[in-house]
Amino acid sequence: MRYRNRLTFSAAILGIVAQPCVFLYFALFGQTFSGDTLDLIAVASIGSLAIWLFARVGIQPTIRSEGRTLFIRNPLLSYEAPMESVALVARDGAAAIRIEGVGVVHPWVLSRSVFDGKRVRAAKDVLRDQIRAAAGASVLEPSGRTARKRLRVGALEVFLLLPVAFLIWNVFDIAMGN
Repeated sequence: MRYRNRLTFSAAILGIVAQPCVFLYFALFGQTFSGDTLDLIAVASIGSLAIWLFARVGIQPTIRSEGRTLFIRNPLLSYEAPMESVALVARDGAAAIRIEGVGVVHPWVLSRSVFDGKRVRAAKDVLRDQIRAAAGASVLEPSGRTARKRLRVGALEVFLLLPVAFLIWNVFDIAMGN
């Protein structure tokens, strides 16, 4: 089973594609710019931050199961757990997953959705069936594996370099009295 919210994914792709277009528009036709390079760097850093945010929130969150292992990718953390150590629970009307050794996890892709609600419910049903099957199989054959929780860091963080550099530049510029 693999599930990703299609609407959120599509909106994130659209947002990412729009960022270079917005930058080019402001660079070529923007009336608010004084022609200063610093203004263009500011717009580029905002666009870069938006790309990072769209990718983290809209593209990367997924939930999938391979064999007897469940993988949950939320925007900042990822989880990997054997199915027999997982339980699907309802938390404040939303789906949550209790993982032994980690606690309660709220998968972003299983959040309530007005536009993708039927697919979310179908994914929850498939996941519930897989968890039940794994619980029955674990009695016969325990896996001995433990759950893992990881901070997600990767190539996408390159898009944070320009906004962080611009922030540091502005802090020093203000501290120097400019």
